[in-house]
Amino acid sequence: MVFGVSLGTYTLLHVVISLIGIGSGFVVMYGFLKGKPLNSWIAAFLTTTGLTSITGFGLLFTWQCSAFIVLGVFAVKRYRLAPVRTMSPAA
Repeated sequence: MVFGVSLGTYTLLHVVISLIGIGSGFVVMYGFLKGKPLNSWIAAFLTTTGLTSITGFGLLFTWQCSAFIVLGVFAVKRYRLAPVRTMSPAA
């Protein structure tokens, strides 16, 4: 049992989330190749990939900390706020 769910059900949930992440990743890649970032698909990709990493911790067979850290770095870089630019007085 993993978090009150049978191992088979938990693994199936993990795999389904992973497949959704892979599918949304292909859509994101297509958008990047066409020069059109698809923000909602990027959010879906990052969310499902993050959920894949998180649910992977419940599986006792693997430890995915490095993948989770890399995903976190890219998510922060993608969605961080741009620095506020102030206008200087004209000289």
